[in-house]
Amino acid sequence: MSVLISFVALWMAFCIPRRIMINQLYADLVQEYRSAEMGAAILAIFRFYIRDCKEDVGLIDSTYKEKYEIQIKR
Repeated sequence: MSVLISFVALWMAFCIPRRIMINQLYADLVQEYRSAEMGAAILAIFRFYIRDCKEDVGLIDSTYKEKYEIQIKR
């Protein structure tokens, strides 16, 4: 009986902190992605795809390179 109790205690000593760590990572991730900056970034990606690439996946690479040259490298 004591072996069984020891095994259960060992299992709980491993699982509970791991579960807490996973939940904390998830909470931090959700908090970061709910920020206004993340929402604006996702919206900018959608606008880039719809307006600049005209919803064509094949244009993403070339269009992004053009925008990069114009906006960043100057």
